[in-house]
Amino acid sequence: MQYRIIIYLLLMTLTISMNLLAQDGPRWRFPDSPTGNAAKAILTAIDSGDEATIGAFVDNHLAQDILTQVPREEIIGMLRSFHADFGKFEVPDVRKTDPHSVALTIATESGERMIISFKVSDQPPHRISDIGVDEAAAAKKNFTSIDELKQYLEKEAAANRFSGVVLLAKEGKPFFQQAYGMADKRFDVPNKVDTKFNIGSINKEFTALAIAQLAAAGKINLQDKISKYLPDFPKEKADKITVSHLMHHQSGLGHYWQAGQELGWRNLRTLQSLFEVAKDQELAFEPGTSQRYSNSGYVVLGAIIEAVSGQSYDDYVQEHIFQPAGMTHTVAYEADHVVKNLATGYTNQSPEGSAGEGYQYNNFFTHSIKGSPAGGGYSTAQDLLKYDIAKKSGRLLLKKPEGADRVSSNGGGLGIAGGSFGINAILESDWELGYTVVVLSNYDPPTGEELGLEIMTLLRDKQPMSSR
Repeated sequence: MQYRIIIYLLLMTLTISMNLLAQDGPRWRFPDSPTGNAAKAILTAIDSGDEATIGAFVDNHLAQDILTQVPREEIIGMLRSFHADFGKFEVPDVRKTDPHSVALTIATESGERMIISFKVSDQPPHRISDIGVDEAAAAKKNFTSIDELKQYLEKEAAANRFSGVVLLAKEGKPFFQQAYGMADKRFDVPNKVDTKFNIGSINKEFTALAIAQLAAAGKINLQDKISKYLPDFPKEKADKITVSHLMHHQSGLGHYWQAGQELGWRNLRTLQSLFEVAKDQELAFEPGTSQRYSNSGYVVLGAIIEAVSGQSYDDYVQEHIFQPAGMTHTVAYEADHVVKNLATGYTNQSPEGSAGEGYQYNNFFTHSIKGSPAGGGYSTAQDLLKYDIAKKSGRLLLKKPEGADRVSSNGGGLGIAGGSFGINAILESDWELGYTVVVLSNYDPPTGEELGLEIMTLLRDKQPMSSR
């Protein structure tokens, strides 16, 4: 199975054995060194499968740069999935690739072999700055053809490990789309190919595009301080933060729910109410000096869109993004409204905060009551394909302003995802090869994201070298 926290392609240029490892039952002993302590912490976290233990590993050992790219909750979910999928495992080999980098070979009972690679900082406290899994190290893949993919999805759905929709397209035309699992377990309502799923942070892509559109129209300068657009934002902070800082998670703002606990942030359904919470947050660092993933920053971007356009955020993205792209089922629905053909999210996180099994808990009380510019809206697989087609055509952004690189991963396609409890969605596209992969899941991360990445790898691998 493909796992990714940050894809780190391990080049085994140095293959000097690191004779560190000794096993005593389920425990591992390493030298008291930066790399040794990091290796022990990684293995202990995965072997435990315990959320508190994994959370402590994330907080105490991962560098902030990793957390700016992948939310803490998603990393915890990934590591817990390692525990579930690995089962009992051995570590037959440990190799140093340079003085601060290590490759741990993991051998599972099912016959898979993979390499967990990491790099630690050379300065105290020696946090892990890169971590990932070398896909080539696996002894087998989940599927090597579309026929095998179909069999795999049927098996995963039957085992209650996947629920959602998978859509694959070539040059904008679907050649595979299928739904699996239940949209509502209470009433035995199955998912359909046009079921609406919560797409999590994929909404940030739409927010970033809206900002880029307004910048291209000359209504926003990305280097302007936000005090120019938001007079209600505390001036001592607004005079330091630029629009670009917000787009690139460099503002110092955190997550609105961190400051909104006393207010019951899950009940804050308007952008204005979220903005009131976000603007009063203290900065974690001076704007522009660091980078930390920020949901509050995208709430503030939404407020800028409203101030500059004269429209509500929802109306702006409907008129300028969704309608031109033909996206008729992409809306930030309110959780207490009745919406047809909407998937309920299911999580292994119990209401008491403990880990469960079988995705038996609904996620009603683990996310906001309404989506925002930071995430939590709903869409369908077909709508996300339409977005990819429209984005590739250039009609959503005729002129890309300087500094708006957050709008997509690169010039050759899209790579955007979102996830939380009972939510995991991914849109991957390769515009050169013409492939689009959409996976929407109403289960915990990384059920949808990893599947989408592995499918795209399969599609690329099947291309003749002359077409690459």
